[in-house]
Amino acid sequence: MTPHNHPSHTHRHHHGHGSEAKLVFSIFLNLMISITEIVGGILSGSVALLSDALHNQSDTFSLVASFVGVRLAKKGKTESMTFGYKRAEILIALLNSSILLVTSLYLFKEAFFRFIHPVSINGPLMIGVALVGLVANLSSVLLLREEAAHSLNIRSAYVHLIMDTLSSVAVVIGAMLVMLFKVYWIDGLFSILISAYVLWGGYKVLWEAIGILMHNVPKSIDLSQIKNDILAIQGVKDIHHIHVWNLTDKDVHFEAHVNVAETATMKETNHILCNVQKLLKEKHHITHTTTQIESGLCVGASLTPRPE
Repeated sequence: MTPHNHPSHTHRHHHGHGSEAKLVFSIFLNLMISITEIVGGILSGSVALLSDALHNQSDTFSLVASFVGVRLAKKGKTESMTFGYKRAEILIALLNSSILLVTSLYLFKEAFFRFIHPVSINGPLMIGVALVGLVANLSSVLLLREEAAHSLNIRSAYVHLIMDTLSSVAVVIGAMLVMLFKVYWIDGLFSILISAYVLWGGYKVLWEAIGILMHNVPKSIDLSQIKNDILAIQGVKDIHHIHVWNLTDKDVHFEAHVNVAETATMKETNHILCNVQKLLKEKHHITHTTTQIESGLCVGASLTPRPE
């Protein structure tokens, strides 16, 4: 007996055509910021602007991933794609973070040499370009603020935009210091700080994406506690073949074999199943479960017996 318990979708879907339009406009804004800062960084000689351009480009990828996620979520399941296209976002995040890490390492190296050997920078041009980036980033934040409250997918891109807005503030401050005090080494210092931040952010996204693709147990799940809780249910003899994984960054799946007494009736096993599913949903917030009830079928399985 292997019942499946699927999550009920009672929430409202706020991320419709309005969200898609806002995401497309935000993508356009961030592309313009990146192009402007790349050109401005080259003309002014500011590595900080180039570093911030990289950060903006990562936001663009993040927004594209959110847009793709919203569109693919509408496609649903097929006979060949029984889980649908939910993991497309994870694959995009893996690719995006990998490119981000390689590029940020290169810019980190360039920023370090610029810090050791400062060069003259066009302060007014640098601050002008930085202000354009700040205004555009802040506009994207305000644009997606309402949508982020209803969608974790969009919220992830929204957090990126908030961080990039703070990064743009740092570039503006650095540009003012360069223009007022001619401290050109500050450009290298700010470049190192921005690159380090982008490197750390890219690493976290990469590690999380790899963990999901490798079916790691989610960090929010205490597997030992789940085992003990299920074993405490009346009628459960032991539990084995436990698997807990993320399908996406928010969808947690659980499967296990639960051993019951050979004399257990159908009514009793159904009662045990209901208790297991209720426990997982209410205490551990896992709503997608597959539980196989058996009585000594898995010979040689590593069993987790009920504690004495």
